Amino acid sequence: VPGMVELPSEPPAGAAPAHGRQDGQAPPIDYGRSLAMLAQMNVPAVHDSGYIGTGVLVCILDDGFKGHDTHVALQSVVIAAGMRRDFVDGDTVVTNPSPESIGHGTWVMGCIAANLPGVYVGSGFGAQFALARTEADLTETPVEMLYWGMGAEWADSLGADLITSSLGYTTFDNPIDSYSYSDMDGHTTDVTRAAEIAASKGILVLNAVGNEGNLGWHYLIAPSDVRTDSLIAVGAVDSNGVVGSFSSYGPSASGFTKPDLAARGVSVTLVSTSNPTGYTTLSGTSFATPLLAGLATCLLQARPTWTPVLISRALRETASNADTPDNRIGWGIPDGLAALGWDPSTAGVPPLPSFGVRMLGPNPLRAGGGPLRIQFGLGQSHLGVTAVRVRVFDAQGRAVRELFAGSLTSDQTVALSWDGRGNDGESVRGGLYVIALESGGHRRGVRVVVLP
Repeated sequence: VPGMVELPSEPPAGAAPAHGRQDGQAPPIDYGRSLAMLAQMNVPAVHDSGYIGTGVLVCILDDGFKGHDTHVALQSVVIAAGMRRDFVDGDTVVTNPSPESIGHGTWVMGCIAANLPGVYVGSGFGAQFALARTEADLTETPVEMLYWGMGAEWADSLGADLITSSLGYTTFDNPIDSYSYSDMDGHTTDVTRAAEIAASKGILVLNAVGNEGNLGWHYLIAPSDVRTDSLIAVGAVDSNGVVGSFSSYGPSASGFTKPDLAARGVSVTLVSTSNPTGYTTLSGTSFATPLLAGLATCLLQARPTWTPVLISRALRETASNADTPDNRIGWGIPDGLAALGWDPSTAGVPPLPSFGVRMLGPNPLRAGGGPLRIQFGLGQSHLGVTAVRVRVFDAQGRAVRELFAGSLTSDQTVALSWDGRGNDGESVRGGLYVIALESGGHRRGVRVVVLP
């Protein structure tokens, strides 16, 4: 996506701790330069469990894949016959040696597919890959959205399980073709509708949220505006988990929290497209997306009966910001091992029949015990997007904690928890409290007893 920031290359990696499968089936994996990026999402633990993406077909929709067949970290990746398509030039040559190719697709591919133990290993290196060039470098025109849609249709014809795309569209060379923020509603743009169709075919779709966070247009880009359960929009964080200032943010025009999740996108080590043994360092949501896509690929292998919606929920509901999702980091940074252990019996929560809060317990809430879990929603009869707040009040009617402030639609049921602490971080006193859902002058609440 536009806005990639090139930074100095990292120094050569020294000896890295051994990680990887330790089940007697394969030697430990030495991740080399990619260890920190993957460890941030607990990917090595998923690989340790035996899941590296085997049997999963990943289609990469991107720019040219210059050098992907010559770099030492990608030479072991076998691209099967019929798994390369260039929708821009109308052929099957995706390396694009012409001056307009920057090899962006190769950088993306390396994040997920690279397999050079001791030097650089991707997040889903055991998968199979299909490469589609859908982006032209010298111009920005609406036809590229058509190419994206053709690429997604091709992915479906191949039986792809996952699409990862680090492309996005808002502004075109001819201003009359450009979109406005109101068009980022999850249904309007051509590429968004193509992504919706891909998701409806049972393909898990991940797309970069964009690199416009520092610009006048700081919003998300299409097709990352597709609703959450059909597409995972990916933002960028640094090595400490702090959101990159360039990372675009939501909400979408229809009120959905965006991005959905975040991964390492600041100072990411990438394979070089000009030096077959070299590496470089760049920043962008372009690279956070395939890193996370590789984790999703491993989950698809591990849980073959889970639908893309369940994979998406497992990643979100076990991520670092799951209790308080926001429009800079979404549900947060995934935890691969926690997602692997996620219980699908908690999925499929239906919309509440009416405006209100559902308490799941425990009640009373005891000091040192587990947090109180609740769900809330607007109700099935509600129309449109509505701003809501969820706050905790004491017996005197004083607000002691804000748990949620954002927008909902009728088909959303949000789950969160309260650990018995106030806004100041201190534990509240024992007594009676009310957790209230407020919107448009209406309020519904549940009572909970806090024991010291």
